[in-house]
Amino acid sequence: MKLIKKLIITNIIVMLLPLITNAESTYKFEIKINNFNVNNLTGIFDIYNGQIKSITMANGWENKTGLNKDFYFTAPKVLTGSYLVATVEVINYGNSYYQIKDLTYHRLTCQQDKYGSYYDNNGTKVNYENYSKNCFPTLPSVPTLPNLKNLTLSYGTLTPQFNKDITNYNLTVPYEVSNITLNGTPELSTMQVSGDINCRLNVGSNNCKLLVTNEVNQSKTYTVVVNRLQKSTPITNDSITDFQIINASLTRDFNQNVIEYDLNVPDNVDKIYFKFKKNGGEYITRACDLSHGPTKCLLTIPFMNSKPITYIFNLNSSSENNSQVIPSVNNTKPSQTERPLVNNEEKLEENTEEEKVEQIIPSIPDTEPKELIQEDIQIDSKKSYLALKIFGSIAILGIIICLGYFGLKKIKHPRRFFV
Repeated sequence: MKLIKKLIITNIIVMLLPLITNAESTYKFEIKINNFNVNNLTGIFDIYNGQIKSITMANGWENKTGLNKDFYFTAPKVLTGSYLVATVEVINYGNSYYQIKDLTYHRLTCQQDKYGSYYDNNGTKVNYENYSKNCFPTLPSVPTLPNLKNLTLSYGTLTPQFNKDITNYNLTVPYEVSNITLNGTPELSTMQVSGDINCRLNVGSNNCKLLVTNEVNQSKTYTVVVNRLQKSTPITNDSITDFQIINASLTRDFNQNVIEYDLNVPDNVDKIYFKFKKNGGEYITRACDLSHGPTKCLLTIPFMNSKPITYIFNLNSSSENNSQVIPSVNNTKPSQTERPLVNNEEKLEENTEEEKVEQIIPSIPDTEPKELIQEDIQIDSKKSYLALKIFGSIAILGIIICLGYFGLKKIKHPRRFFV
């Protein structure tokens, strides 16, 4: 440390004219270097009761800090011999003094200074391409831009789809998701990824950011704006469980507190079946007839502890194969109308027995679920019983009418019956 101080005193000469003054005036002092090879000079102008008026650089030196007291001077290359660095003009107000503190100098080679200048192995200022070739011949001449190769989330899907050149994305999550993990894979192993890898979510809009940095400290920020929804209020205290859809697929999981859904329906399907349990009871099956080309199905479910709820299922045509799809006999859709669901429940207090019979699905192919076929068999039995009951009533009424007729004849013509 003593050697450095000695070198500073010996090789850098600061001309102070004068050190103390009593009246307002302007003075200049020079910063010179004698017989020392440097390309970088820093320090602090310590001025009491005065201020810097101007700094004039010499011999190609560049002032990076303006008139600030903390100065940073750089040369275009390593200079040798004795030379002038700068002339500083100071305005003094009354009694004042000025000096240079913490004076340091450097010979920068194969480095990048804090102001973004590159120096080759000779200490000459160069651009990045020459800096890379000269100092790091194994590195590419032009740095690879900091990009992500892939970006995945612990929940949901980005909108739009990920592209390394797109830096802003959107995502909506339900209230139950309180944090999300961003997994960013850099394009090169030499790049680093930092930022909101584990992003905590408040209700509303949240900015989750990942920063990608390459080997020369160039960086790019990817931002995912995550909208966390408000906590939903249950629309019923009853429960719907084991919700299933046959012949179609939901675009998202069923939630009894969400009213509207989208359904993907293959083109060869003319009926959709909804199967679920209510309050843990037995399975309830309902169907929606697509033979008349509806655009949506309405599923109304009555509850014991609340009003009936009507769920809306918007129908989207899909030609994809589905293992649960039942082959359809009719795929004609001549009109665009809404079709309420047919109810297969036997206990409908609001309908009469005859109305319940008319609401049942007219026909079910052999390939349809067994439980649905069994329900239709039960319904057919009810029809037979009802027809038999009506036929029996008519027969009894006919007998009564005949007996009454012959009884009247006996009263009018009694002789015909006595010898």
